[in-house]
Amino acid sequence: MFFFVDYEQTERRIAGPATGATLAARTPFPNNQIPVSRFSNTARFLFSNPSLYPLANNTGVGSLEVSSNYIGGTRNFLSNKQGDAKLDYRISEKDNLMWRYSRAFYDTFGSQAALPIFMTGGNQGPTWSTVGN
Repeated sequence: MFFFVDYEQTERRIAGPATGATLAARTPFPNNQIPVSRFSNTARFLFSNPSLYPLANNTGVGSLEVSSNYIGGTRNFLSNKQGDAKLDYRISEKDNLMWRYSRAFYDTFGSQAALPIFMTGGNQGPTWSTVGN
């Protein structure tokens, strides 16, 4: 008998505001604005020094009726490659040999940040396993 199962998954999660214990219990911030008390010291410094970030380059009004925003592009790369191999060999009526090998490569990199003050980053996640019986 031969049986083979293969599984692969890629996830990208973005956490929302921690205004509730569960996603269903979360509520928007008052006036849809993040309170200044939730800002990190770095964010407070950046907001108090506008010379460190670019000025608005979009004077038009978009579908959300927001004007004078900065529009900047980002570039990201995501690659997820996985492979499996399995060998079953029947030596005799009572003896079997099994071997399995799995290998995966996961890379994600940002090559351009939305704002010039941000650093780009990335992750690599190579995995492999082998089993014999």
